[in-house]
Amino acid sequence: MANCIYCGAVKFEYEAPTFCCDNGKVKLVHVEVPDKLYELFTSTSEEAVAFRKNIRLFNCIFSFTSLGVKLDKELASSRQGVYTFRAQGMVYHDLPGLLPNEKGPNPFQLFC
Repeated sequence: MANCIYCGAVKFEYEAPTFCCDNGKVKLVHVEVPDKLYELFTSTSEEAVAFRKNIRLFNCIFSFTSLGVKLDKELASSRQGVYTFRAQGMVYHDLPGLLPNEKGPNPFQLFC
């Protein structure tokens, strides 16, 4: 594996040379890791150990995407073949709040 000469990214053996930063054309701003997140990955506290033990579970929780579309009734009314819908525009994560609100608990609410 070789590192990119422009951005230092570690590359796989047959990975395209322009995949990471397009030969230095793309420059990412360095963002500092928030103290709390750094602590979760490096500390030996009970909370940090539990976080690292359950990180795959947390990742799965946040990987769900709710999708909102305007349904094309003509396209969706077909009773033959595979159910199909068409989305126009941007598809994005629509994750409800993770903390309780006045309406009650949310489907993906975390209980701390």
